[in-house]
Amino acid sequence: MLLASAGCTSSGPVAPTPTANPADVAAATAAYQREAELLTAYDAAISRHPGLATTLRAIREHHAEHGSDLAALGLPGIGASATSAAPTTSAAAATASTTSTGDPVPDTANTADTSETQTATLTALAALEGTRR
Repeated sequence: MLLASAGCTSSGPVAPTPTANPADVAAATAAYQREAELLTAYDAAISRHPGLATTLRAIREHHAEHGSDLAALGLPGIGASATSAAPTTSAAAATASTTSTGDPVPDTANTADTSETQTATLTALAALEGTRR
């Protein structure tokens, strides 16, 4: 009877709206941004080193899936709900020399696709992978 007097028409119990723990949101947002930075780095490396593309695409796909999984959580600041702080894969981001955490992005601009440059790129990507939190 109380529901009817309050203007509610639901006959069943009303489930509370879940709220996300701010620490969980912060961790998920940081992970999503990190995945986006890794995607940018892998895109640049794949573009510069066709000989490594098959291997790098497989690793990149893993990061893309993780980013999608994080976005599917529907938390604020991640994926479609992200605002200006959202990760970007723009050309400007691909040419940045460091990530948001200050880690170096593989320098693939104007570099020949040689075994030496491939090694340098793989070393830089490994460093980025190693700094994941």
